[in-house]
Amino acid sequence: VWVEDLDDSRLPTYFANLIVSGRSVTEGESLIASDGEAGRLLRPYGGTIMVGKPNNMRREQRGALAGAGSWTHQYSDPGNSLCSTDDLIKGPLGMLWFRDIDVAMPQRHGRGPSPLFYEGFLYSEGLDELACVDAYNGRVVWKYSLPGILKAYDGDELMGTAGTHSNYCVSDDGVFVRREGHCLRLDRKTGELLGKFEVPVDDQGKPGGTWGYIACVDGVLYGTLADPEHVVTYRYLNRGGDMKSLLTESKTFFALDARNGESLWRYDAQHSIRHNAIAIGPERVYLVDRPQALFDRERDKKPDEHAPGVLLAFEAKKGYQQWKNEVNIDGTLLSLAGDHNTLLMGYQPTRFALASEIGGKLSTFDAETGKLRWEKKTKYESRPMINENTIYAQGGAWDLNTGEEREFNFSRSYGCGVLAGSKHTMLFRSATLGYYDLGMNEKTENYGGVRPGCWINAIPAGGIVLVPDASAGCKCSYLNQSWFALEPDGLRAPKIEPAGGAFAEAVTVKLEADELLHEVRYTLDGTAPTRDSLRYSEPLEIASDTTLKSRAFDLEGKPSRSVDARFTFDPHLLPVAEDRWKVWDTQDKPISAPSQWIVRGTEIHQRSNIYQGSATDANPETQRYATLRIFEEGEFGDGQIEFEFNSEDDDTLGFAFRLRDESHHYLWAADMQRKFRILARKNGDDYQVLAKNGLGYRRNHWHHVKIEMAGSKLTVWVDGEKDFEVEDEAFAQGTLALHSWGTQGVRFRGVRVAPGS
Repeated sequence: VWVEDLDDSRLPTYFANLIVSGRSVTEGESLIASDGEAGRLLRPYGGTIMVGKPNNMRREQRGALAGAGSWTHQYSDPGNSLCSTDDLIKGPLGMLWFRDIDVAMPQRHGRGPSPLFYEGFLYSEGLDELACVDAYNGRVVWKYSLPGILKAYDGDELMGTAGTHSNYCVSDDGVFVRREGHCLRLDRKTGELLGKFEVPVDDQGKPGGTWGYIACVDGVLYGTLADPEHVVTYRYLNRGGDMKSLLTESKTFFALDARNGESLWRYDAQHSIRHNAIAIGPERVYLVDRPQALFDRERDKKPDEHAPGVLLAFEAKKGYQQWKNEVNIDGTLLSLAGDHNTLLMGYQPTRFALASEIGGKLSTFDAETGKLRWEKKTKYESRPMINENTIYAQGGAWDLNTGEEREFNFSRSYGCGVLAGSKHTMLFRSATLGYYDLGMNEKTENYGGVRPGCWINAIPAGGIVLVPDASAGCKCSYLNQSWFALEPDGLRAPKIEPAGGAFAEAVTVKLEADELLHEVRYTLDGTAPTRDSLRYSEPLEIASDTTLKSRAFDLEGKPSRSVDARFTFDPHLLPVAEDRWKVWDTQDKPISAPSQWIVRGTEIHQRSNIYQGSATDANPETQRYATLRIFEEGEFGDGQIEFEFNSEDDDTLGFAFRLRDESHHYLWAADMQRKFRILARKNGDDYQVLAKNGLGYRRNHWHHVKIEMAGSKLTVWVDGEKDFEVEDEAFAQGTLALHSWGTQGVRFRGVRVAPGS
């Protein structure tokens, strides 16, 4: 590439492996330096600049990218934290490179191994080969032929690495790939074969076993002898793939010298070792030895008694046992927070999970002694991720040290797969590629047009987001099928607080830039803000219907995207402030109490999984009371009530009206999981369903409900369609309340009461 003006090359960041100054060849060393534009263009981890006359050239080589993290194992590291240490990746994200790399990939439903990143190189496995790619420009560095390496994953079984763990990893000592009864050691920069290590004999002295789990830490290669008799059933469709090769548990754990394959130590399990229940740090190996869940071998089998096991810790290089814990060791996975000396035990209750992944509990242990620190019952729907001193999962966040719940406003659209994190950002499938800014803790953002895989194929590492293609077999209308990388790109739009909504009275609005040096410009007439628009300096008072638009500008005038908020005013809206409402929680055997009612802008959220009674009872006429948020300042008789709701969960939510107290009111409620809507009357101990249907609601969708009250005639409308019409004279007037049973992540907004004439 010929560049006339290197100070304004307009070439992509990190694209160059080598930059040579042609002018300096004839004129001598120029002012070119690695910290200028040339430095921006140069790839980290070895990119080179050459300047000067022949035989007297000066060479500068770019080193590691400061703050960049690695992703060396299936779940980021041998401790399964599921989170890289990368400190650079933040949204918004933009394209760095894309490339059509000729590697045939397995079915996305086969859940193939995660891509890996280490010191500038991206590694990804295809059906018949392992590819090493320059992570910063997409250039193929080498390929190593491995015919049929992922054939077993090429199907619709939705198991794959969700149960097997990965079949390869990378470390300073090389790339290690296990298959059948051996492991290959490859040079990570050239792909040269450096060694082939066989599995040890089994506990009966018989050779020829199958290598199961794999990891490499500080010169030690770890593996297991897989149990070929424990074959779990497929989770989705029995089409393609090979469940007999997707082995999830092992009989023996062993450690080898990573350079020569010499045996260091082994542990023969008393029962069985689930691959997901192995976590390794620099000092210790942790694993759970537990009887197998035999019901996992049968399709659609309900979980029955699954015996607990023992949690063990071994010295990493010599293998002597340091401690064990046999008290309530019933989890199916382990993760290690090494910097906090904490071991996490939990479950993997994702979509299409094994029956034994019952979820509902998290426990932590002192990694040095094995003593329990805390445990709690809590609902979550993904593999837990450890990010410094916080545990994140779809459904909640918890303090690593205490177990206390932390504010986490995460939600996503459809799609299976688990979260993959870095210090500031999480990646996941949310229909398309979704990402979430942990610092903002507000909402999912998307990079559209692509179809992520069904487990992990997008990783945040190296200061960028790496996404090898994992859409094979998908027939949906995603536009782009390619390998690509994203980078932090541009300014983030200002934050508007509150972010619009409907109000009963004037509201004070604040605008905040993501960076202190950015200036914020805004308009109030719906036009797009420019550098010449009004500059924000103090909070705005808005008292009439208004569309506020805003954007940030950096010191050079580069703009962010525009963000807008619509403010409308209606005197019939009820205030959302907590001091105008009270909360009632049931005391009848509550689970995960108390409730968590909070206000965000103009929305009211309830984020606890509080409920009473049986979660498996699908009878729509069963009383389902857990928590009510009761408005304290009203007596409403005839008229109209309107509100909107949106739920990430699928249990019961609703609205009580003409409420005298928590035991005397009418209740409209809907349940997605059990597929019903009801209109009920609760009069003390007398609970009666006056009308019902089988409609439920849609997750992650705003529904509008209107209740018309005219004497004894009560009519409910949902999204403009009549839901119920009944006659009942029990209650003539009363206040109202928001209702939630087992539904974490439900939101209400726009509660409006218009009295009758």
